[in-house]
Amino acid sequence: MITNLHRGGRSFSGHPMIRGPIMRVVYLDESGTSTREELQAVVVAGMIVNTDLQYDKVAEHLADLRDK
Repeated sequence: MITNLHRGGRSFSGHPMIRGPIMRVVYLDESGTSTREELQAVVVAGMIVNTDLQYDKVAEHLADLRDK
């Protein structure tokens, strides 16, 4: 018997989720690929966020960075 079921969550097949939601949101951004720029460098940044647990903290941190 499985006792660690996530309440209310179901997979695409309709079966109950055993470990809870597994969706993650990936944010990626790149800069520096224009041929008009003097510096020939590319910067790529990204993060993977578990929105159920991390969204508020990540949003607050990004807003702080923007304000600086």
